[in-house]
Amino acid sequence: MLKRYYKISCLGGCTVDDYVSLKKKKPGGGGLNASVHFKKILPTAKISVLGAIGKDKNSSVILKACKNYAILTSNLQLLNGKTSIQHIKNDSSGEKVFFNFVAGVIDVAKPTPDDLSFLATQDLLLGVLFTQIEPFLKSVIKRKWPGKVAIDFMSLADYNYSTEIVKNYINNFDIGFLGLSNVKPDLIYQVTDLAKKYKKLLVVTLAEKGSLAFIGNKKYQQNAMPVKKIVDTTGAGDAFISAFLSEHLQSRNVAKSLYQGSVYASKIIQKYGAI
Repeated sequence: MLKRYYKISCLGGCTVDDYVSLKKKKPGGGGLNASVHFKKILPTAKISVLGAIGKDKNSSVILKACKNYAILTSNLQLLNGKTSIQHIKNDSSGEKVFFNFVAGVIDVAKPTPDDLSFLATQDLLLGVLFTQIEPFLKSVIKRKWPGKVAIDFMSLADYNYSTEIVKNYINNFDIGFLGLSNVKPDLIYQVTDLAKKYKKLLVVTLAEKGSLAFIGNKKYQQNAMPVKKIVDTTGAGDAFISAFLSEHLQSRNVAKSLYQGSVYASKIIQKYGAI
């Protein structure tokens, strides 16, 4: 049960997902996806998204979604240029296939002094890390914040599947997330070692193989929830993370947080669209 009005800010891409085969454009991007999921799970919380969109037609897809889900956009910059767009295909199993990502204005966005003052009032900051947004995110995450900080390192594909990027930020976050399905097992062993050495909570999602969490010498494991049919895995990681963090904010229970993440993500993958 939500005991107070949590304030949560998501820093990451606000992207238009272009489903080529469906000829449909849907709101997406890690920052926006997580914001919407947080609002669905914690309806009384104040959820905001930080980042940048362009002054083009695609920006309306983002702004409409924010309005529909009551996501605060006072710190979402509107810049000259293009809103980022991700073209997507889905294979026969429903697995997403990303291609031709256009970064747009996120390459040049910088947090303003007002952004930084706002972030200091938040209970939780969630950053979604990829190469194009790293300069923006780094200028925020490398500071000290009174609230909790979480980083989604995604699959590490942008960083040559190396955990060095996690180590680079190890002192700047409280909870780290990695989506490591279809990777070599030694990468998970490296995550385990980081959790032990730095006593950080690191969560690994493994698609149909479930999820793991490590902190110090402790290990937690959660099976994936059974689903009738996987339609679209786009945004499944964002859904899992939002549900995990929503539970963890309230209970600090890692096992329960893994469970809630798995349950919620299983619902998202049974329809098209990340939100």
